[in-house]
Amino acid sequence: MDAALRHAIDEDDLGAVRALVHQNVHSATRKDADSGRCALHHAAATGKTEALGVLLEYVLSHVGTDAHHDTPLSLALRGGHGACVDLLLRYRKHLWHDEHNAIDALIAGRIDDGARAGQLYRLGLRLRRSAGPVIELRRARTAGMEAIAAAIGQREDDRVEAAQCIVTHRVDALRALLGSGRVHPNEIDAAGRPLLGLALEHADMDAVDALMDAGAQPDGCLDGGITLTERAIASTDRPLIRHWLARTRDELDRTGLPDAARRILRDDIDEPDRLQSTWGRGQRHPSDLSRAMAAAAWRGKRRCAQWLEARGAHMPWLGPALFCADIAWLERLHRDGARVEPPLGDGLGCLHLLALLPSEVDVEPLARRLLEWGAELDAAPRRWGSAVSFAKRLGRSDVVDALRRSSSRAAFRWQAEARASGIERVVFFYDKADGLVFTPQRAELPFEVGGDYDGGYPSSAVRALEQVRGTRLWKRLTASQQRVIESLAVGEDLSLESILAVVPERSVRRRD
Repeated sequence: MDAALRHAIDEDDLGAVRALVHQNVHSATRKDADSGRCALHHAAATGKTEALGVLLEYVLSHVGTDAHHDTPLSLALRGGHGACVDLLLRYRKHLWHDEHNAIDALIAGRIDDGARAGQLYRLGLRLRRSAGPVIELRRARTAGMEAIAAAIGQREDDRVEAAQCIVTHRVDALRALLGSGRVHPNEIDAAGRPLLGLALEHADMDAVDALMDAGAQPDGCLDGGITLTERAIASTDRPLIRHWLARTRDELDRTGLPDAARRILRDDIDEPDRLQSTWGRGQRHPSDLSRAMAAAAWRGKRRCAQWLEARGAHMPWLGPALFCADIAWLERLHRDGARVEPPLGDGLGCLHLLALLPSEVDVEPLARRLLEWGAELDAAPRRWGSAVSFAKRLGRSDVVDALRRSSSRAAFRWQAEARASGIERVVFFYDKADGLVFTPQRAELPFEVGGDYDGGYPSSAVRALEQVRGTRLWKRLTASQQRVIESLAVGEDLSLESILAVVPERSVRRRD
């Protein structure tokens, strides 16, 4: 901290404080090497309200904690400087994540102010507990702070009431509690469960929506380190899993869309006219369009999703679009670059998501296309296993059968015709260094890429294309051969005749 600025704060020289900060605003936030405090920490700790007000005119960001994990707010509370606390909270809508010790600081300040405790909780402070009663409640009672203890006790009663609203499916009452600020949406009960975890346990999708609308974070954990997403997917309630995935992968809150448009995208009515009426004028950022399109697709709102696509939205991953069950649209998205593999860190892949589609949807054509595009049938992310085992656990025997039938490369016309004709190999190009060969007799590995020294066996045309495109081998292929490989990679059902037309007869090896 700048020594001159510190001296000006101590002497209540507001003119000097303003001049020094105006000259170099960073002097107000520069921290002392030993104490970790900046000018705002010092003013709050010493109760210099007017100097603090001047500093806050220039410092618009949060300055964090000092060496003892105190923020300007907790220092003002510890010192009993109510005017400084009022100043720090005047324009605040929430507390910062490192201000979790605010109630402890209030108790340490020896001012039994229940109203202040209630204000801090309404700004987002959570009840803390450790194997029993709320920690701050024990400390307030030990310190004889009856008003603070009463405020904490009321907060605990409100949390219990919120939990009962979830258990008894009284969503309107839950929304009222959350809207009044009497309950934090990320509150944890005596069993260590966040309220979202309780909503999942009771399969209450409306309660999930109410909590997330209020700001609940879906990345919490239950006992044993199980995430809320793992808890949802571990159930056998398909509508609940689908709703959880749609809501937690919804990024509408990161967009600049009007609130009315977000509400329409999150409901179950697929009417683009309603969306258009709330969309507003002017251009939308491409990322906003894409997030809105994904949110609509997760909820199976194909018409809304395609309305957004027509306005420039892009789908980077095919997963959400599966819930619209429109194979022609999927093919178009894939041609436009949508991936089959889930995003980095994502759990369920496209083949897993088939088990969450309504039972009346014929999943076999979808499964076949996904496998043609390179989806891995044996991929087993996290705790829920492969797509087949996932479908089995959800009781979707129809999906299991469809996956098994579709996984056989015999379903592809060119391979079936080649086997019937006794063709074993179709050599596009081959020497000792490079090669690309079609092997229709090997149902699971229908391609060979590479030469004698570094050969590989991609499981689909997509993988083959990934291995050869842009390489020296790719340049050695004719334009017609390149088009055949690209056509297979986007799932076109080519005949054997169309493949043989791009290679000389001597390149076709038949069974003796």
